[in-house]
Formats: sequence, C-alpha cells, structure tokens
Amino acid sequence: SLSLHHPFHMERESDPPLVHTYKSKYSDSEAQHRTFAEYMPGGNTKSLSFWRPFPIAVRSGRGCKLTLDPTGQEVLDAMNAYGAVLHGHCHPHIDRAVKAAVDRGVLFAAPTRAQHELARTICTRIPSVEQVRFANSGTEACLIAIRTARAITGRKKFVAFAGGYHGLSDTLYPFLHASTPKHPDKIIVPWNDLAAVEAVFAKFGSEIAALITEPFFGAGGLLTPDEGFHPALRRITRQYGALLIFDEIFSLRCAYAGMQSVYGVTPDLTCLGKIIGGGFPIGAVGGPRATMKIYDPESTAEPLYHSGTFNGHETSMEAGKCSLELYTPEEVERMNDLGAAVAQRMRQILQQRHLTESVQLHHVGSYLQVHFTHRHPLRNHADVGTADRDRHRLFHLAMLNHNVLVTTRGLMILTTVMGSEDIDQLVDAFEASLVDVLGVSVRSV
Repeated sequence: SLSLHHPFHMERESDPPLVHTYKSKYSDSEAQHRTFAEYMPGGNTKSLSFWRPFPIAVRSGRGCKLTLDPTGQEVLDAMNAYGAVLHGHCHPHIDRAVKAAVDRGVLFAAPTRAQHELARTICTRIPSVEQVRFANSGTEACLIAIRTARAITGRKKFVAFAGGYHGLSDTLYPFLHASTPKHPDKIIVPWNDLAAVEAVFAKFGSEIAALITEPFFGAGGLLTPDEGFHPALRRITRQYGALLIFDEIFSLRCAYAGMQSVYGVTPDLTCLGKIIGGGFPIGAVGGPRATMKIYDPESTAEPLYHSGTFNGHETSMEAGKCSLELYTPEEVERMNDLGAAVAQRMRQILQQRHLTESVQLHHVGSYLQVHFTHRHPLRNHADVGTADRDRHRLFHLAMLNHNVLVTTRGLMILTTVMGSEDIDQLVDAFEASLVDVLGVSVRSV
C-alpha cells in the first residue's frame, strides 16, 4: 500500500511520481499554506480543507471554475463545497438576491418576509414538512431534531448508523475511528442491517426517542439502502413510539421532494441544509404541524426553546429561496440524467481497462464516488473500510494534477452550470488519474 502517513512536504524518494508532480505544479500553494498556518492551525478552519502534502488555496470562483491563490491557475470544481454550491459560484440570480438583502439589512431580531418565503418554498416542496425552524448549519439542524424528539417522547436514547454523518457534534458524530466521541445515549448499528435495528429496539425500545438516518450515505461512501430498508425503519420506529428522522441535507438535490419521496417513506422530522442556502450558511428542521407545534408558544403551554443570533439571516434566506426556485423538477431530472451519463462513461473506462474488480464506482443523482476496493457490493461502513485510503488520497492529488478538484475520499459532485466541455474534462481527468494511481497501461477507449 502506498503510504501517505508521512508529511509529504518532506521530500522522499519513495513518493509516487504524481506527488512530485503535484508539489511542482502547486509549489506556490505550499508557501501560501505556510502563511495561513501562522494564525490558523493546519492553515485552515475546517479539517476537510487540509490534505497532504499541502492544500491549494482559492482566490475566487465563477461558474464551475476556481481561480487559485496566488498564481491564478484555474481548476474545475467538482467538489462544490461538498454539494452546497449547486448552481456554481457567483450565479447571477443568487447574487442579485443577496445584494438586495445586503442593501436593506441582513440581520434582524424579528421575523421577516424573507424567512417566511423560504419556509413556504420548502414546505410546498416536501409534503412531510408543513413547518420549519431555521438554524445556521446542518450540524445544528440534526442536533435540534434529536432535541425535538427527546422533548416529544420524554426519552433520551437514539439510534444512528455506523458511517453515517449528521454533523460534528459529540452527540451525533457516529464515524467509528479513534476520534469518535463516546455518548451514553447513542446506539450505533450497521447500515442495511435490519436484524441489528430490530435487536436494539427490542432491548431499548421504551428508551429510544428517535432513529436518525440519511436516505443514502453521503459522506459514508454513497451507499444506497437495501430494498425495503427504509419502510422497515418506519415500521419499527412506529411500533416502539420513536421518531424517524431523515437527514436530507446531502440528498435533497437528488429528488425534488427529497429522497423520502423516492423511497416512499414519510419521516417525522426532516433535516435540511446545503442547497437550501444557495451557498450561504443554513440548516433547517421541518415536520408536520402536530410535531412542530412544540415550538409554538401560542399553542403549547411550555414550548421548546430554540433560538440563535444568526438564525434566519437575510442573505441565507434570499439565496436559499433563489437556489430552490432555480432547481425545478425538470432541472432535478436533467441533473440526475447527467449524473447517470457520467457514471456510464466512467464505468465504460473501468471495463475497458479491466478495473471493475478493483475499483467500484457508486452513483446517486448528480453524485459519483470512486472506491478502490475488491469488495463488492459495498453495503455498509465495514465494506467501505476495505478501500485503499492511500489510493483515494493519491487519486485526489492526481485529479488536481489534471486540473480537477474532487474530495479527498473520491467523491465527485456535479453542478447545474457544468457544460459538455466541463464534463469531458472531468471524465478525461478520471481516466488519466486512474492511470497515474494504478499504473494502468494506456489503451484506446
């Protein structure tokens, strides 16, 4: 296995050639990184923005392209803030809406029309959501959902799935590695394992307030549920009087009314974020009126307290409303078709290069994920853990060597502003990067 556990900025003869290429191509970014690291640990303010040997720095973005700092180099953005920038950078309609908000004032300690309009836009889009509360991040949204479930049921425990991601709180961070915080009320079970779910509810059912899940795993490897998995979760939670929480922060872009509409499941609460903010900070929790009334001081004697200085920020409200209005049912279908077409081209490359046994490509909507593993199919967190993490990281560097930014775990995200030339660039970089990482002989494809 190719070791990446040493600091790449220390020259080493055993470094793969593509690492030396990266260091040379982005040498100015290393100096910028060292400058940033003087006042920010690791030179960044979110862990995912760091990678070895050093990350690139961005000066600006427009459409689906990023301009790097300080050189002005241009790369295709197939990371897109992990899916939050659905319509690319500096979209003119979103920019106009945000500038109008700035001109009239961005933060008020009272309700505004912009808050109502985004709330109405969400509620008319997702049938299970009749009312919403806004927050400032997906992490907050998921925490609020768990707090709501506890208040409604009077219980403390909740169930989450190993490898699922619901934000960076000690309560909900369920990745199973050394830094995972322990939480006495958190029960973690394997994804796609109904027997395990049944077992924990049989044992703790009267203590469980909620089960929280993504419709499909996003950060956990783009894993889809087995047939009937979500309907079974709905049945089990109802049987034991627990709330079912769908975290649609990552998945909303894949279906106009959320993936809950695709899987035919009506959750008790839905967590939202990313695309509902149009690139601005946001989170939201929504559900039926009967559930959300716990926050209503006019209909509840002791309403659940929820506040936040920046909740309902005007820029996020305006950008979010514009983002969702642009993302019509027709546009959702177009993006899903585009994702399917890209996945087909990439799978053809894997077949023609005889890599289908060692490289898996997962695809949902406008998301694509490469896994360097012989394990197939990938059904849960343990399966994803068989992938060669070093090759994932090298693939990320190789894609940048070919002027495409993807996530360090091999996730590629499309945007509505990508044209045919951008898609060709992404697919060509995918093939070239496989050659760089795996040493695959070049064939005519």
